[in-house]
Amino acid sequence: MDESLVAWKMLFNLDFYDMLYITARSSGTFSNGPEQKGRPCVYLVPSFLTPGMQDFFESKEWKDSNAIDIMLYQAVNQSLDNTIASLGKKRFQEEFETFKQAQQLAQEYCQGKVFGYCSPGGTVVPEKERTCVLWGEGCDYDCLTNFRKEGGLNELLKSRQVKE
Repeated sequence: MDESLVAWKMLFNLDFYDMLYITARSSGTFSNGPEQKGRPCVYLVPSFLTPGMQDFFESKEWKDSNAIDIMLYQAVNQSLDNTIASLGKKRFQEEFETFKQAQQLAQEYCQGKVFGYCSPGGTVVPEKERTCVLWGEGCDYDCLTNFRKEGGLNELLKSRQVKE
C-alpha cells in the first residue's frame, strides 16, 4: 500500500502530508465491527500461518480456486512496477524512504491522540471522546491536520532539500 501511495504522490504532485495515515484497527487490537448500539469490543487475533495452512496456500487446489484473484494481483503489481520504472527507480526509492520517515513521525505525534470505538483494553469509547469521522474510519483526521499545522515534517523536508 505504501508504495502505491508514494507513486500516487509523485504522479499527482501531492505532498507527503496528503499520504499520511494512522492505523486505527489492526490485528492485536480491539474493534466492535459496524456501528451498532451495545455491541461489545472484540479482540482481533493477530494473523498467523500454521504449517498446514501454508501447505494449503501453496496447493494446486487453492491456486486453481483463486486463479482470477492471483492474476489480478499480479497485473496490479506489474502495473505498479511499470509506473515506478517510469517515475525513475532511484527517485522513487528516495521518495519512499522519506515517506517512511514521515509516516514514523506522524505515528509518534499521534500516539495517544487517536480514539476509535474501542480502547486498547477492549472497552467501548464514549462517542464524544472518539476522533473518528465515520464508524472507525478517519480517526486520525484531527491529529494529522494538527500535525500539518504544527509543521511536523518541517525538519525532515528541510534536510531533504539540503541533500538535493
